[in-house]
Amino acid sequence: MPTTIQVKDAGGTTIYLQVASGAGSSGDPYVLQDSIPTGTNSIGTIGLDTGSNAVGKLAANSGVDIGDVDILSIAAGDNNIGNVDIASALPAGTNAIGKLAANTGVDIGDVDVTSIAAGQTIGLEAGSAAIGKLAANSGVDIGDVTLTAGSASIGTLGANSGVDIGDVDVTSLPALAAGTAAIGATKDNGPETAGTFTYTTSADMTSAADIGPAPSGGEKSVLLQAVISTDTAMQYTIQMETTAGAERQSWYLPASGSVIFVPRHPVKVGTADKKWQGIASVAGNVAISTVTTSEA
Repeated sequence: MPTTIQVKDAGGTTIYLQVASGAGSSGDPYVLQDSIPTGTNSIGTIGLDTGSNAVGKLAANSGVDIGDVDILSIAAGDNNIGNVDIASALPAGTNAIGKLAANTGVDIGDVDVTSIAAGQTIGLEAGSAAIGKLAANSGVDIGDVTLTAGSASIGTLGANSGVDIGDVDVTSLPALAAGTAAIGATKDNGPETAGTFTYTTSADMTSAADIGPAPSGGEKSVLLQAVISTDTAMQYTIQMETTAGAERQSWYLPASGSVIFVPRHPVKVGTADKKWQGIASVAGNVAISTVTTSEA
């Protein structure tokens, strides 16, 4: 057991020394205590020398500031370390940093989203950046889509009654199968070849008279249409210039009769540089209008 002995210093003041062992004899002298005994001992302020020795475990001491601490590692498990300010950038790596909580208005920089949980939606801002390939998503409305000009095929258009898809150029149509099905109203616009209109009248055309202009040099005149009317019953004939009976068309007209001649296959004279002429079988008022052109 430790023993306390009394001694006097040079000034005569009594001081006390704590001995750890020894009987105080020559064979067993007192040995002064060189450690702090177990228990509560007030030793005042202690300065710790620089070094790497551990100082033991710090007990919970709420409200006490122990200064700056470098944390080398954190044990696995749930550890609440309070608020942490990260002064420098996080090093590159693949380690997860846990789940980001909602933080409205805070910019966390660029993020690559590898997947989105079912039921979640993301609003895309306006811009021109590509968003990659859209997977099949039947029944989902992706809004209006503007197709840019190009020649790429957009696949087969399905039936969409009542929807206007704008002007469409049809380059080819499949052959119509034999049958009796109607294909709707049709209109015969006829040939639209540009031609020269000529109007001729005569009270007596029993001698051949020109009813159209001369063709272009070296070409043949083509009759596209003719309208003939008369006040006298007669036979009226059209023919190539100076060649009676050549390329003729002839009609027997009653008094105050007329004929409209629009051939499905336009009639062409057989000789270049020749005009169309008309001739009546008897005298009488005749009015003829023609549309002609010329070709090789």
